[in-house]
Order: sequence, then C-alpha cells, then structure tokens
Amino acid sequence: MVKRLEYFIPPYIMDFSIAGTTLLTNLRAMDLHAQPMQLGILGFAWGFPYAVVCPFAGKAAGRFDRRIILIASTLLYALYAALCTLAKQPLHLILAGPVGGVAAALFWPAYETVLHDRDKEETNRRLSIFNIGWTLGVMSGAALGGAFYERIGGPAEFVFIATILFFDTLYIAWVTRHGIPPYAPIPQEERRKEGEGVAVARRMGYMRMAWIANFAFWFTGATANTIFPKLARSLHITDAMIGLIMASVWVMQLLVFYTLSRTLRWHYRIAPMLFLQSIGVIGILLVAWGGVASVFILAFMLMGVARGLTYSSSLFYSLDTNAAESGNTGLHETIVGAAYLSAPLVAGYSAAGISLRAPFVIAIGLCILGMGLQIILWRQLPANVSLT
Repeated sequence: MVKRLEYFIPPYIMDFSIAGTTLLTNLRAMDLHAQPMQLGILGFAWGFPYAVVCPFAGKAAGRFDRRIILIASTLLYALYAALCTLAKQPLHLILAGPVGGVAAALFWPAYETVLHDRDKEETNRRLSIFNIGWTLGVMSGAALGGAFYERIGGPAEFVFIATILFFDTLYIAWVTRHGIPPYAPIPQEERRKEGEGVAVARRMGYMRMAWIANFAFWFTGATANTIFPKLARSLHITDAMIGLIMASVWVMQLLVFYTLSRTLRWHYRIAPMLFLQSIGVIGILLVAWGGVASVFILAFMLMGVARGLTYSSSLFYSLDTNAAESGNTGLHETIVGAAYLSAPLVAGYSAAGISLRAPFVIAIGLCILGMGLQIILWRQLPANVSLT
C-alpha cells in the first residue's frame, strides 16, 4: 500500500474537497436565503462546465503532459474554494461554480489514465486503491463538512479546503517529478495471442451499459446533494446529522469497491449489475418516503451499494476497451458530469413546483428506465467469438 500511495492520496484529497465544497456551498447558499431553484442553478453552474470539458480533457490526457494537467487542476480547485469565501449572496457562489467544474474536469480523466496497466489484475488493484481513496475522501468531506459548518460557520471551511489542495499540488509535483509514463494499452494483436476471451464489440457493449447505469445513479446522487439538505432541514434534522446521512452512502460504496477488488467474476456479467441497481432503487424509495434520520441512513447506504458497482463497471470497461486516443476516461467522467448538470435543474424545478420529495420519485423512474435499456443492449450483444 505504501508503494501505491500515489493512487490514494490525490483522489482522496480532491474528492474530500469536492464533497466538502458541494455540501458547504449548499448550506451557505441556504443561509444566504437561496430558493430551491437557486440551489438547482448552483449545482448546474458546477456541473455544466464539468460535463463540457471532460471529453476534451480525456483526449488531452493522451496527448499532453498529464503532470502539468494534474498540478494545474488542483491549483484551480484551490482557487475555487478561495473564491467561495467571498460570497455574500447565492449569486456569488453560482458564479464561482464553473471554476470548480473546470478544475475537476481537468483532474479526473487525466488521473484515471494513470491507473491502467498491461496486467489486468494490477489494473484491478490500482482501481481498488483509487476507488477507496476517492470514496473515503467524499465520505469524510461530507461528514466533516456538515459538522464543521454547524460549529464554525462562515468561510473558514473553504479556507481549509484551499489549503489542503495546495499541499496536494505539492505532493503530486513531488511523486511525478520524474514524469508520468505514457499510457500504453495492450494492442489488439497481443490480446489475440494472450487469448483474452472477450470480443471487442462485447466490451464496448458492456461499457455502454455501465455508462447508462452510472448516469442513472449519479443523477440520483446529484439529486440528493441538491435537495436532501433542504428536505432534512424541513424535518428538523441538524446540519451535522445531514452530513452524516449523506456520508453514509459512501460507507457501502466503499465496501462494494473493496469486494470488487478481490475478484474478477463480476466482469462482463449483467446479473450483478441489475441486482445491485435494484437494491439502489429500494434506497431511493426510502428517501422518497422516509421521515427520520435512521431511515435516511439506511436509504443512502443502499444507494451506495448500487453506485459502487455502476462506477466501478463504468471506469473498468472504459479502460478495458483499449483505446488511449478515444478519451474513454473523459467520456466516463462526462457521464458523471451530465448527471451533475441535469439533476440539479430537474430537482430544483420539481421541488419548487411539486414537493421536496418529487425529485426522488423522478430518480426512481430514471433508474428503472436505465435498467430496461441495459437489458435491451445486453440482448443485442454479439456472440463472444473473436476479438475483432
């Protein structure tokens, strides 16, 4: 593990910062008298540039110096956190949002290409460390963010986040001081010689299925980030407890990531995908109709079970399609960005026009629709007869 801290520390700190700023900007905006629609626009302002920039960032990671991209992106996110300290009204937080979205879009596609190795088991191990790192980051960022805001308030938390991002930049600069080896996927000819038995067309099909699943459950997560704090406050749940509830989704996601790292048996199988997504749908149902903190904790944990598999599948299949120049890691992150782009607007409008629980009903319908599309794509997969 010590030899692989570079796969743990940068994603941990970046997602600690993203989760922290997501919750803190939401709480800060409400204290500045933001309306539900403004909360939706706040998420949109971050998600739109993220979704737009990710595809280009994925391709750039295969063409330019990833060391410079990673250093620049962490510094830019530190600037975003610093800008949030200056907010005096919700509009200021909305205007700062694109800076954070662009910074995150530059970081993730470039970083994820570093995880690929010619040995599939080594790639799986790196993915495990990476997934554990960023999940712990989100979990602690959400949990501590709510507690710190309740006790301290004001801009102090944003200053703290900007500071740790600066030190993360120094760490990345140090561990990559000798450069980052170029991303070198296994040529198709070598795959044939090794007898790797999954045809290219089937790999592409599973990648698309995973992208659909990942979008649906990140849409659900973005919906929760946007509306759940306001729903919870309406039920007289404290800010500290809101942070713990929202962190609980990452507990089960972390356990799923660890379980998947111990086996390859989930690769290119539809049954685990559909089963764990069904568990996630049950979790969303509990959010839509729950009323107490304990029910919400259970609900978020069930949602974490589903997203643990959908995210792992999306990233693994994006790397395993074996096309460095295609920017698949950028497209993988674009799926997340598209969810963060669309969900806040849908959640904001439906919460304002119907009720605070309506966004979660919409999320349930989207997840069920996504599962149906995956079944259709699975039935259309070609036979696994060759690698061409």
